[in-house]
Amino acid sequence: MLLLLTLLPWPARAGDATLDWRTIDTPNFQLHYPVGLDAVAYRAARLCEEAHRVLSPYFARRATQRVQVVLTDFGDSANGSASALPYPHINLFAAPPKLDGNLNDYDDWLRLLVFHEYVHILQLDQTRGLPALINALFGGIIAPNQNLPSFTLEGGAVWLESATSARGRIHSAIFRGFLRVHALAGALYDIDAITHVPLTWPGANVWYMYGGHFIDWIARTRGEQVMGRVHDAMADDVIPSRSTARCSRPPARPSPRSTPSGRPRRSPGPRPSATPSRPRA
Repeated sequence: MLLLLTLLPWPARAGDATLDWRTIDTPNFQLHYPVGLDAVAYRAARLCEEAHRVLSPYFARRATQRVQVVLTDFGDSANGSASALPYPHINLFAAPPKLDGNLNDYDDWLRLLVFHEYVHILQLDQTRGLPALINALFGGIIAPNQNLPSFTLEGGAVWLESATSARGRIHSAIFRGFLRVHALAGALYDIDAITHVPLTWPGANVWYMYGGHFIDWIARTRGEQVMGRVHDAMADDVIPSRSTARCSRPPARPSPRSTPSGRPRRSPGPRPSATPSRPRA
């Protein structure tokens, strides 16, 4: 009898099935959130549009479709994630960073989180040529820029989260101190280690620490548009290594640490264009 009971179908559930979900529509995003996070959700929606306006000029191509954003509060972890497959989407955790962690250098934690994750959308959701044709025929199944090393992707997001705000991890005394200790001890990781995950401290955090300062150096010495050219060069590649030679054009003239249109003003951004509604299937 017990064996038969295990064979009976049971409903599949993920997360809290009792939550009542709402959706905020803006020109470039749909933000989904459970009732109770309304204030954070409306602010996040405005920040998403601000991120789109401020960050898009750094890249040759914009997101191919409206970005789906899910805001949740299932724990105390300050984190988020983003992907272009099978469609551009972002997950945001509504929890501020701990004051003693490596994310503690911020002027506005939610803005920093939204900007960091939207950089990943602009990095990854760039396709043309054969990859664009494959995605048009079969849906989002290929994103050439995801073949880049993690220290390049995370480093680019750390650089832009800092270049477009008053704080961020490039300005973090903790990150700078960690790198200084490694340098003084003659123990800086080489390219092999930061391309993967070192078995010793700081582990995967090396992508953000070393990668962020590496991309920041590239932007200061080669111009702020150079990473946009790298991602555009990757956009039609099925074989990742082919893009290297195509990124070797003469560097742009170095520019000051600011956005292409100057340091952004901290405006609230456009108000979401519709009242909350239930997510559409």
